[in-house]
Amino acid sequence: MAKKKREHRPKYQKRQKDGERKYFTVRSLVTEITGAEADSDEFERSYREVNRIVEDIQKTINRKGRLKIPPEVVKGFVDSTKHFYFDGQERELYLKKIRGNESLTTDELERLIAIFRKSLDANPESEEKKLLLEQLNVEYEFGDRIDHIRKQMLADIDLVDTIQNHQQKIAYMRKYEELLQKLLTEWRKEVRAIIREESILQKLEESLIAEGIDLALSPEEIPEPLVRQTIAEMVKEDAEKIAKRIKEKGGLQS
Repeated sequence: MAKKKREHRPKYQKRQKDGERKYFTVRSLVTEITGAEADSDEFERSYREVNRIVEDIQKTINRKGRLKIPPEVVKGFVDSTKHFYFDGQERELYLKKIRGNESLTTDELERLIAIFRKSLDANPESEEKKLLLEQLNVEYEFGDRIDHIRKQMLADIDLVDTIQNHQQKIAYMRKYEELLQKLLTEWRKEVRAIIREESILQKLEESLIAEGIDLALSPEEIPEPLVRQTIAEMVKEDAEKIAKRIKEKGGLQS
């Protein structure tokens, strides 16, 4: 059954200690997004759907961590989420591609970014809005680079495919593959190093939150024992994974 939009006056629920920055949770905005009242049977079902939409969209735009929604971006957040909750082209895109974590075409990514841009434009000027717009620009350029690389590789393959001699055709595809492996070996090492560094920082952030330590601390103020403990835990996890793989293979030489 198609969902129908219902008008609802904003009714935000905020919880914060004195002096803390105010944030909204996804749950506190469900009524405004869906129209489902907090005391209705429909509310929990609507909340689960909205929460899943938000999590799936977060994955699509490579945003990690717990979502906290500051007041200045609430309107844009509500507007953009409605696009994927109610029936329409965006809902169809969400169900067919985004929910299944499938790759979006360049046109689909542009549509997605256009929705977020329009929603962000509805928000007042703020540092948060500026950061979100910058992130959208990065995601757009990233998608554009992917499309360019894909087209270039397909053009190279098509070029080789025009060779009439079958043996030479295979030989040049092998050479192409060897060149990619050779040229990208160092590049892959650098990318993996960055990913590893980001994983450590994310784990450290989780540890700081668990210890109740202010995330706004400068690097010099972060307790060194906590940093060492975080890195040691990640090294231990890696060691356990490697040991498990060796055991499954039946040894180092298998």
